[in-house]
Amino acid sequence: MGVRRDIRTAGELAKIGLDPEYPADGVYTLRCDIQITGRWESLPPASGLELYGEGYWIGPLSAPLFESLSRAVIQHVRLELAIDARGERDAAPLDDLRIGGLARLGVRVDMDACEAYGSVTGIVRAGGFFGELIDSDIWGLHNYANVTAIAGMAGGVSGIGQGNRYKDCWNHGRIAAIGFLADAPRGIAGGIIGQETPAMRAHEDDPKEPFIEFCTNRGAIESYADAGGIVGRVAKVEPDGSGESGDSDWLAPNAPFTMLWCGNFGEITCGSTGQRAADGNARFGGIVGHSLRPCYISECYNQNKVCGGAYIGGIIGLGEGDADTALDGAIEYCVNYDLICLSDDTPPGTRASRSGCAGGIAGAVTSFGGLFQCTNKMTICSDCPYTGGLVGRLVDGEMRGCVNEGFVHCMAGEVGGIVGSARDTGGADVEPLCALAACENHGDVEGGAQAAGGIAGRLLDGVRLEQCVNWGCVRSAMGAYVGGIAGFAGHLDTDADGRKNRIIDALSAATHVQGAYSVHRVLGGEDAPGNTELSAQADRGALLTGDNTALGGLRYQESTVLADDDQLGLPGMQGESISSAATAAERIRGMKNGEPVSL
Repeated sequence: MGVRRDIRTAGELAKIGLDPEYPADGVYTLRCDIQITGRWESLPPASGLELYGEGYWIGPLSAPLFESLSRAVIQHVRLELAIDARGERDAAPLDDLRIGGLARLGVRVDMDACEAYGSVTGIVRAGGFFGELIDSDIWGLHNYANVTAIAGMAGGVSGIGQGNRYKDCWNHGRIAAIGFLADAPRGIAGGIIGQETPAMRAHEDDPKEPFIEFCTNRGAIESYADAGGIVGRVAKVEPDGSGESGDSDWLAPNAPFTMLWCGNFGEITCGSTGQRAADGNARFGGIVGHSLRPCYISECYNQNKVCGGAYIGGIIGLGEGDADTALDGAIEYCVNYDLICLSDDTPPGTRASRSGCAGGIAGAVTSFGGLFQCTNKMTICSDCPYTGGLVGRLVDGEMRGCVNEGFVHCMAGEVGGIVGSARDTGGADVEPLCALAACENHGDVEGGAQAAGGIAGRLLDGVRLEQCVNWGCVRSAMGAYVGGIAGFAGHLDTDADGRKNRIIDALSAATHVQGAYSVHRVLGGEDAPGNTELSAQADRGALLTGDNTALGGLRYQESTVLADDDQLGLPGMQGESISSAATAAERIRGMKNGEPVSL
């Protein structure tokens, strides 16, 4: 059994790892608050150490308590911090500049019920407890300290992490990573962790999947590039099994990563000018700013506004995957309760091409997986290319059972009550990779200079939209292609001409559809006649304003519509209530089969 010692004074604490009677692998228990006077020199690296704080304070600390910890157990320690490491810029290579209240580096740390107060300021990797954290179990940590990285990564628990598990952690402090150094990662900030690389642990006999559960952020988050209330960026393990820092102690490069029951109450803003947003740097989300690989996000929520940047979402700013991804991700049962606002104040000539995406749940998701039973309850406001009540831009993903209740406003590009733009990149002989099913929009949709729709602004290359209902008005005073269900359906991929976009068993109860030209109760326009398979209904009493394509502009295939309904209007719909998209679809099917329909 290791040496056991009680710690009652700062002098006794300072002996750990330096005095033979206080070995670095000992077991230590605080018996009172430890008042630090003068400048604190970090204790040397400790391996196998156990420290039980019993709820007592240590501080104020002007440097991390330890240089590093490995295979350590830390419980019930409270830290008072006053750490400013900006003067260390020339002391080591940028990648080695790590700072945290407890230690610069933690490896295989088991930590429970600790608190940090005060402030931590670093250069590249800064956290309330660690600069960098690897293979650790982190339970019940509360950070109240303001954490700032001049450039690089900042988090309430750690600046950067790999292969960790977090549960019941809270951040209350301001987290900022707003600066820029040419050789450092551009600012990444998260309420719990700046950047996390999920990976299984090769050293465990029964390794468990990495996760973040029951974590909450209440502090303001501000960054240059990526910001999330819980995680700024989820990185991916390279094919050789190494993480970003080159560690190779991993089992599975594509380990599942879950974020469950997490919430954000802090405002998330862009610590940059519009020019940085135009560069496509800023990806902000209430839970995750940027995920470079699919992950599983369930029952999470955002309750404060997310503003600025290039990709903005109530849950995730930008989620990315690729055709070779071993496991798909999913976002399910998530809710956004506050304003999502994307604004690019750079001159139009200097903006990055079509980089702006805003949505109540996600700014953009590409080969990331599906969104299921998610809800947006607040206004979405944008002046960039893709804006949706739930998702700004969706590529190769499914949305099912999602609902928008907020007003969706966009001054440019493509806007929809559920999704701004949806695209399928699969072949003509495969099932659609991109589909919208049983979704409902209850909010008004306004703007969209290029396309505006009650459900989708634009459908591209073979998207299937089915059993969806729009209740909101759609208005685009100066815009083209305005529809009660979708604004435009067409092909971006020149090889996709054989793939039809499909609008099946959909219904629009919009009372007002307005645009400059190509206005329709269901679909505003298509790139070529017959390229859209259509089986949908609309409220014939809807007020149409503009160039009404139903009066002679757009021609649908007769086989796809009701023979006796050339206006695609279901009489008597205005003012009636249909409880769900599925119910509406069943009624539509009944009418198509010649059965009576009662509304």
